[in-house]
Amino acid sequence: MSEIFREIDEELRQDKLKEQWAKYGRYVVVVAVLVVGGVGGYKGWQYYELQQREKAAAMYAEAIDLAGQKNLSEAAARLGQLADVGGTGYRIVGTLQQAALLVQAGDHQNAAVIYEKLAADTSIPEYYQELALILMAMQQADDADPQALIDRISPLAADGKPWRNTARELMASLYLRLNDTGAARKELAAVADDLDAPATARARAAELLQTLPE
Repeated sequence: MSEIFREIDEELRQDKLKEQWAKYGRYVVVVAVLVVGGVGGYKGWQYYELQQREKAAAMYAEAIDLAGQKNLSEAAARLGQLADVGGTGYRIVGTLQQAALLVQAGDHQNAAVIYEKLAADTSIPEYYQELALILMAMQQADDADPQALIDRISPLAADGKPWRNTARELMASLYLRLNDTGAARKELAAVADDLDAPATARARAAELLQTLPE
């Protein structure tokens, strides 16, 4: 008799399992597919990123070799392509190096355009945006409206800003273009008095101050 009850109990469990599978089975399958697909997709993305990093490294090395051969325009073009294949680090370094090669080749206008674009790139750390803005202003310091450049870089000369002393020295030169010796002296004095400024920058600012009238 007990054997019969066991068989009945087993059939009931099987019926319950079939009922549960009919109700939830398709969701189990979907979850399983998503899990497997997610793992596969993640591995595939890792492989893709590795390939992109390797490609970026090769392009950067090739550009540096071209620069060493004095083929500056071709080297700059290769570095410009890093924005499409490299990660953020390669993109920043590649862009800065590209602009520097253009400066070396005497193409200050296009270098300024590249720096301007990098300065407007909100996807990179603010530190590099501010550096790019200062470098852009340097390329235009002799030709552009000095007051317009001062207005753009003056926020970077505030206390606590990482490039403040470079910005102050640049502003001093721009004020001299405006024949505003007093404002130039103020900026140079701020550099000379900044104990956190590099010793060379402080010495240079102090020396320039001695050449300017009170």
